[in-house]
Amino acid sequence: MIETADQLSEIEVLKQQLEQSKSEIIFLKYQLEDLRRKIFGAKSERYISNIHSSQLSLLDVAAEEVQVVSTTTVEKHERTSVSKKKSPDSQFLS
Repeated sequence: MIETADQLSEIEVLKQQLEQSKSEIIFLKYQLEDLRRKIFGAKSERYISNIHSSQLSLLDVAAEEVQVVSTTTVEKHERTSVSKKKSPDSQFLS
């Protein structure tokens, strides 16, 4: 069987599409397994996700880097209590 140049180029395009589809399937399978582990896996506070190394953590901040905000003191005030009035229905409930 003699193949023409058009058929050969079509075969090459189809091979490239096949390889691209295979790599996409592998990636999607990886994502699916990762999501399954996150949803149905063990729930633990010790879980360490794949945090990017440039992302800072709240626990990594040194005490020197924390800024102290000045505090203000509010004067004390007296609270007046209001006595509750009995509703007319309350006499029938007791």
